[in-house]
Amino acid sequence: MWAARADFANDNPQIIKGLVAGIFEGMRMLKSETIQAQACQWMAEGYGMQVNEVQAMLQDAHSTNFAENKEFFLNQNSPSNFERTWKNISFVYRELGLIDAPVRFDEVMDFSIVKALDAEGPFKDQVDEYVTRFAPTSYAKVAAEAPILTQVIHINFYPNSANIYEPQHDEFGSAQQNTLYDPHVDATLEKVARLGGQYDRAVIAVVGHTDSSMKGKVSEKEVKDLSLARAEAVKKALVTKYKFDLNKFTVEGKGWEVPADPSDAQNQALNRRVEIAVYPVESEGK
Repeated sequence: MWAARADFANDNPQIIKGLVAGIFEGMRMLKSETIQAQACQWMAEGYGMQVNEVQAMLQDAHSTNFAENKEFFLNQNSPSNFERTWKNISFVYRELGLIDAPVRFDEVMDFSIVKALDAEGPFKDQVDEYVTRFAPTSYAKVAAEAPILTQVIHINFYPNSANIYEPQHDEFGSAQQNTLYDPHVDATLEKVARLGGQYDRAVIAVVGHTDSSMKGKVSEKEVKDLSLARAEAVKKALVTKYKFDLNKFTVEGKGWEVPADPSDAQNQALNRRVEIAVYPVESEGK
């Protein structure tokens, strides 16, 4: 991340714009093996290193081009954009007591230069190369590994519905316009998207659960199908809104098999839930 003092940037906008454009031009130049070799040689000489050490460092890093920076800074739906990254870091620093009041993301970043370069189009040939592709997989396969972390999210579903945007219903069962059964659903999806952005190269399992209030009255298959449909609805919403790779997610419906708290198995409000588990794409040592 490159940064400039606000007063210098305000007094010298053309210098800042030229610096930014120069960085992206440098990313383009690095595509040339000849120029890359010369750059490694200069860096080795400048820092007293071996050329092969510099080359190894270059292989360990990804030099972000204009298209990738545009995605990071300007795409509001990106799950790992600057705004969400800044908020995540600010939250952690505040929890650690390192900052008192977080600074707003748009008070730190000036988006005008990236927007201007986008409009002028000098780097329109550059494409986003930092895209993780996922092969289709199953819940059973990823669940065989230990998850990186598991997080429970609660989306309140209308009885027997898998629609996350189900409206509220009146006492006669009629849908009420411009209402949501769960008014916090978008905030919940945002939370999951930020998690997905943090673990860009990991697979996320979305596991639906139901309560057991209809045990003995309906078949186990019916409730498993309902819990699976709810997990699928969460996956679809995340892929649609945040443009995740479809194969980043795998879904499972557990029905009433696993209560949220085994010591309080009849707490049906807790049992109606969706769990998010983050799994590595590959296990270590295999």
